[in-house]
Amino acid sequence: MARLASLARVEALRADEEVSGFGAALLIEGGASVCATIVDEPVARAVVAELIPARGTLPDSVALRVVATQGGARVALWDQAPIDEALHACPWVLEELAARADQLQARAAATMGPLGDLDEPTRDRVLDRLAVRVARAHEPVPLQPQEVDRGAVLVCTGSLEMSIGGKAAVLRAGDGLVLQEDAEAKAGAHGAILLVADAPTAAELSAGPLESILAPR
Repeated sequence: MARLASLARVEALRADEEVSGFGAALLIEGGASVCATIVDEPVARAVVAELIPARGTLPDSVALRVVATQGGARVALWDQAPIDEALHACPWVLEELAARADQLQARAAATMGPLGDLDEPTRDRVLDRLAVRVARAHEPVPLQPQEVDRGAVLVCTGSLEMSIGGKAAVLRAGDGLVLQEDAEAKAGAHGAILLVADAPTAAELSAGPLESILAPR
């Protein structure tokens, strides 16, 4: 860890200044938000001493940036290579970082679609009730009845190839679907990051915040 600390570059950010293009970032002091690079809506609030990983499970990802709040911030930044080198003997740590990045990727993609039109508290309440699922290229995506039968799926990145009652459908980033029948699914050529809702959650959200994108099929 001392080696990793020595490879960090530290940047002082004034209010609304930002940094991007990092493998991981760490808020040292002050306040900052994590956002997608093309959207101002926050994905998450940075927490002092909590690592913000940018690389998730899939090779294609949503680019993230760290934006200082009104009081400014000091942020430590690393490229991905030093992180991989320092933690190669601890693969479980790299897996945990990738899982955390997948969460950020999902939330970042959500702010780039219709959910980005919601106010932050409402959007956070919605996202906190959805489970993140990552599927690699062409990997089958189980939709167990007890989990999402008549539930909902929202594609954050990549695509999802589905068969619903024998009818083929392809969902792309930003598309959502309330599952009305038995469905089979697999990720597209670049994999997919999904947000999944169980049936009670889907019924509630499809009649409210997600009504415009969770059109029954």
